[in-house]
Amino acid sequence: MIDLLIQAETLRDRLARPGCLVFDVRHDLSDHQAGRQAYLAGHIPGALYLDHETQLCAVRNGRNGRHPLPDRTEFAALLRAQGLTSRSDVVVYDAANSMFAAHLWWMLRWLGHESVAVLDGGWAAWQAAGGGSGNRSSHRFGQRGAGHPEPGADRSTIHAGG
Repeated sequence: MIDLLIQAETLRDRLARPGCLVFDVRHDLSDHQAGRQAYLAGHIPGALYLDHETQLCAVRNGRNGRHPLPDRTEFAALLRAQGLTSRSDVVVYDAANSMFAAHLWWMLRWLGHESVAVLDGGWAAWQAAGGGSGNRSSHRFGQRGAGHPEPGADRSTIHAGG
């Protein structure tokens, strides 16, 4: 999967394939619990939730912006802990406008993972296409993972064991 966008119908067909990894990154800048609550209320079956405020950015120190990039090695470890390997086909989605999904898409590319697509239209498009909803928690909230590849490591190092 190399295309930037994936349609809900195509994703539905790919969910059962080995190596398909879906991340829900719904978020609301004015209500930081909204994404987690939305995920718990329903999500694409098998999707894992990543929290924009605690997992997709570093701790703010007053000089590094609102959502500073996390440490690259810690972020790579987090994604490995979520099941990411060099062979994973990743799909990311948010509520509808793709702002947060595009952020994770970029971060995955920053790590060197090329097989990543954004669900066109996000959760809203998934529902409109008649996609099923999982409401069981299949995420690991707050886990940063273990193991730290060297900064700038190639994909085989970042996705060790994959």
